Amino acid sequence: MVLLPSGLLAPALISTLGSHAKAFRYVELGNAGSDPQTPVLMLLNLDDSGSLAAGNDPVGARYEEAKRALRHIAAASLTDLQQVAVFRFDHPKITPVGPLPLNDGPSVGKLLSAVEPPAEAMGSSSLTPSMMAMNRLAEQHPGIDRVAVIFSDFELFDQQPTQPYEEIARFPGSVHAVVLGNPPPAPLLALPNVEVTQVSPSDPPGMLAAVLTHSLTRFRGGATRATIRAGTPHSP
Repeated sequence: MVLLPSGLLAPALISTLGSHAKAFRYVELGNAGSDPQTPVLMLLNLDDSGSLAAGNDPVGARYEEAKRALRHIAAASLTDLQQVAVFRFDHPKITPVGPLPLNDGPSVGKLLSAVEPPAEAMGSSSLTPSMMAMNRLAEQHPGIDRVAVIFSDFELFDQQPTQPYEEIARFPGSVHAVVLGNPPPAPLLALPNVEVTQVSPSDPPGMLAAVLTHSLTRFRGGATRATIRAGTPHSP
């Protein structure tokens, strides 16, 4: 299934914004909702490859927006039922962090540090190693809701071109592929367990935070969609 960015936003508000407001648009996150009733494990995988550094990150702030989404959900988390782990394409050189709960300050601090631009990243364009590691971790937590989120432009150079998509198909849960700056590749769109969001250069600041929040709130009661606003944000 393809989830267009507008699917995360209030449609009435989108239609009221003319093109003259484009330069002043920003995304306001919705209500984070209440903690899930049963355990949820979310695995986030970040691409640090050169193609993203060269411009395929449409808003140039995927790290800060990922942190914004994590802070947003953590501020509303009262239990340890929702846990997050962070992977990088440079696995295993960059060690995964988590799973860690979102209701614990030190744990959230570790997750926020894990989504900083890593100084030791080689800029791998191979998804397979980290996706295999995500599958192994997910399989160690049977009987719970599991969600994988991948931030990438999907300009992949794995030795076996079909393998990353085979590994995504094996994930024991739902996968949200956030495709940065490129059209989604056909093999990704063909996978039945994948929801795809394409984020383009025309999207306003905050869109990446909104799409990550969409997955973080998948099992949270009372969560609401993000909205596009016109003007100056009142808060980061």
